[in-house]
Amino acid sequence: MLLSERLLPRYGWNLARAVGGAYLITFSDPINVRVDEVAPCITRCWGDGSVGVGRYLVENVPAVELAAVRFAVGIPATAAIVVSAGRRT
Repeated sequence: MLLSERLLPRYGWNLARAVGGAYLITFSDPINVRVDEVAPCITRCWGDGSVGVGRYLVENVPAVELAAVRFAVGIPATAAIVVSAGRRT
């Protein structure tokens, strides 16, 4: 919706497969999920989202500036997640 793209009829099926596959790949034991395994999953989802938004912005923002914004936001956000996860262990 954010990118104003038309959803294809098979979108729901592909979304379910992608989320299911990501769940199985992310967690070492999919039945018994540990809290310390959630931070990488959140980081991955954030990264995938930034790629989608970047695809939209690349039409209006030069590639160098877009890369700079990704690093300027991504490094502090990742550092915050790492520090937060380190406090829980």
